Amino acid sequence: QFEFLEDPRKARGVRHAHSALLGLLVAGLAAGKRTLRAIEDLAEDLSPVTRSQLGLRDHVSDTAQYELLVQQESTGFREVVVAQVKAGLESKAITNDLFPGGVLTLDGKGAGSGYGERPNASCRQTVCDAEGTVVWHLYALRAALTSSSACPYLDQEFIDNKGWETSTFPRVLRRTVENFPKLFRYVTTD
Repeated sequence: QFEFLEDPRKARGVRHAHSALLGLLVAGLAAGKRTLRAIEDLAEDLSPVTRSQLGLRDHVSDTAQYELLVQQESTGFREVVVAQVKAGLESKAITNDLFPGGVLTLDGKGAGSGYGERPNASCRQTVCDAEGTVVWHLYALRAALTSSSACPYLDQEFIDNKGWETSTFPRVLRRTVENFPKLFRYVTTD
């Protein structure tokens, strides 16, 4: 379901399908692997059948993963999520089993942080101690279907460094209603 994403790699020397590498990265993150090396190790441990189901032909190096990730544009990921959730709804893997009528919850979450200069203009930069150590933080507003025990995220938007949840809320709610018009009746936020 990665057809909405453009493969940024040059055709020469490509060993693995774009969707296969992205599928491996998702599987690795879902398995709690936090580094590309750990995902490479996971790929080595996969059975030939599972590797084939992902579309992987053979060994996947952490370098191949890195080279894809540094080039991959973020355009299209929202469409991937919408398609995956709709597939889950059609197959009944996602239902409003916890609360009839459906509940959408929008909540701001920390989406990453680190030491040093901010890597992106959306990050907020602060000082964390008396010595003046510079840190950055990234925040996102997430929309989740909390009336489902699957609790899928339906949308997410990074909060601009000058904005807050209240300024991002209307855009995320509007997109979520457009993509899932009959999925929920109630909206909660904090």
